[in-house]
This record gives sequence, C-alpha cells and structure tokens, in this order.
Amino acid sequence: LEAVIEYLNELVKEQHYQKTMQLWLPVLKSRIYLDELIGDAGWAYRQKGWNDRTAWELKTVIGLYDDPAQQVQKPLYIDLSLNGHCAVYGSVVSGKSTFLQSLVYSFVMNYSPEQLQMYLVDFSSNMLTAFEKAPHVGGVICDGQEERIAKFIHMLTVMMDERKKMFQGGNYSQYVQVHGVAIPALLVVIDNVGSFREKTKY
Repeated sequence: LEAVIEYLNELVKEQHYQKTMQLWLPVLKSRIYLDELIGDAGWAYRQKGWNDRTAWELKTVIGLYDDPAQQVQKPLYIDLSLNGHCAVYGSVVSGKSTFLQSLVYSFVMNYSPEQLQMYLVDFSSNMLTAFEKAPHVGGVICDGQEERIAKFIHMLTVMMDERKKMFQGGNYSQYVQVHGVAIPALLVVIDNVGSFREKTKY
C-alpha cells in the first residue's frame, strides 16, 4: 500500500495535477434549520399563504439524510398519509423532543388550519407548549393535567366515532378523493409515550 501511495504521489507531481476529487460529501452539521433545506419558497405559508392541494398527502420535510453509498445528501420527508402512525425512539437526550417540535413546525408551515388540526400531549420537556397559540393546535396537554387528559380522550373518542360513520368503512384519504378537504386531518402528537402510559390509564 505504501508503494502505491508513493507511486501516485510521484505521478501527481509529474502530471502537475492541481485538483483533487472529493471522495465523500462533508459530514452533516450538528444543527440544521428546516429553512436551510427548502428555503422560503418551499414553505406553503410563505407562498402567499397556505394553498389548496390538488392531491391529498400529509407529507412534510423533517431533516437531512446522508446516504454515503450513493454519495447523496437530501432533505428527508415524512409522509403520514402513506405510513400512518409514526414512532420516534432513541436514548436519553438524543433529540426526540426536538424532532417532534420540528415536525409540528413543519406541518404548521405547510398546511392551513382548515387542512390540518393537531392536538399535542407533552409528558417530556414541555417544548410543544411553544405551539399552544398556533391556529392548527386544538390544545397542548402536559404532565399532571389529569382532568384535561380525560376530557381530551373523551373528545377524541367522539370524533373518531363520528368520522367512522362519515367515512363509511374507508379512510381519510379515500374520503378526500371524493369530497375534497371538507374536514381537516387530525394529528395527535405525544412526547414521551412511556411516561404518558405509566401516569395515565390510557
């Protein structure tokens, strides 16, 4: 190997090569802002407000992924209309709450309150309380608010029963294909599911 490296060095000097080819992309930054990934033009809200969607999907940008094998770094999107429920797991202080906060922010910027309504349950760092006044957010419930939790679960159960009758055996995406976005999609975000299940009966 040393002989090969020495030979290549001599060859470079003889041929006067000046530009070296980068063998891999730079390491991802430790802190990446969503605005850096798609810019102002990428947010629906900044394109003269939220707009109507010709095809329904509950999809938004959430970060940047690195694929060393393909030498690609691209924005990472999450599509809840395709994959349904989503679980975020990791060790302590690995960024789970930050991920959820970024997810909520991204959905707020890409969907109008008429298209998406969210309910946030925070049994962790209370970072989700930052969205309490967002028009998309029906409420934020934190650890220790047992009465609000009970009322929320009851309300959610009633809403689910109403929608089951409305969808007539189908799902939300199928309903939108026929009727358009007549009612908003519902998204429930729970930060620290383990603590939520441990401290409540749900």
